[in-house]
Amino acid sequence: MADELRGHGAGRRHHQAPGAVMSGSLRAHRQRLIEAGLRRLEVHARPADAQLIRHLARSLARDDREGARLRKALEALVPDRKGPSFKEWQASADDSDEE
Repeated sequence: MADELRGHGAGRRHHQAPGAVMSGSLRAHRQRLIEAGLRRLEVHARPADAQLIRHLARSLARDDREGARLRKALEALVPDRKGPSFKEWQASADDSDEE
């Protein structure tokens, strides 16, 4: 009965700060990425696209002629889909209400 009252986290350790659990080797690996001018990303993709995205990421990370050519082609093919900020969207909605 006592376990039922403790709720979902019964028996779990208390939460630690992010990075507190990170091993020394993982911390060193991430530091090497930073020093190499790379950034760690997490993306969501369909299973069929995962290998392609990994290959693209490796090619772009090399920063050689192939990477530059690929970067240029991708920039031309993939539109910048960044839309208006919430404030901009809200302001445009307010403007259309006045008409």
